[in-house]
Amino acid sequence: MNSKKLLLFNLFTLGLLLAIMVKEHYPQKVWHYFKKKPEVKDEKIQYWLNRDQLFEALPHDSNSIVFIGTSLTENFELNEIFKNCAIKNRGITSDVTEGILNRLNPVILDQPKKIFLEAGINDLGKGYTSAQLVANYKLIIEKLQKACPNTQLFLQSILPVANKGQYPTYNNPQINAAIVTVNSQLKALALAKNVTYIELYNSFVINNELNSKYVIQDGIHLNGEAYKLWAELLKPYL
Repeated sequence: MNSKKLLLFNLFTLGLLLAIMVKEHYPQKVWHYFKKKPEVKDEKIQYWLNRDQLFEALPHDSNSIVFIGTSLTENFELNEIFKNCAIKNRGITSDVTEGILNRLNPVILDQPKKIFLEAGINDLGKGYTSAQLVANYKLIIEKLQKACPNTQLFLQSILPVANKGQYPTYNNPQINAAIVTVNSQLKALALAKNVTYIELYNSFVINNELNSKYVIQDGIHLNGEAYKLWAELLKPYL
């Protein structure tokens, strides 16, 4: 087969393939494949979505007291400690301030009496700057104040972590230094926005890190004694 015939054969074959692809709608299938929402494979993201969907499905109660936060809040057995069934725990493991901002609607529908906010350690551990963290807090507060004008807001300081632990990106002196900086900014933000700031940090810190008697092995999460102390610090506000 000479070069001219070979070229014609290739063009014919290409045209035939294109005709089949158009007939079978392959271009549209490829387009829709890349447009479709990706499957959630990250277990932490799936867990966040499951918790968020659960909160959306639960009944609303204007007499409620809502705690929003990270795993530190999620692990807080609030109802048992305070013996108050009006308290709703809206903590989600690994959550960041942006995630909290995006899941406020079920809380807003409650129009609760009080909201307690706890977040920030995951932001810092994942590389968020203090400016980004505080800016997100500002958006959270402004959204809640606009949507829930009769709700009392309480902003809790970020707790320290151990300088050594299971997660080096969290357990280091730099993170603890950043926590001090952010807490001072959050305190100023609370004052500017007429929100009650609750100082937790000073009761948990020793030598610029989380007191070892309050932390479990991973260097971030709290033991029972820590939650008892946290509860005592919260009682005047409940």
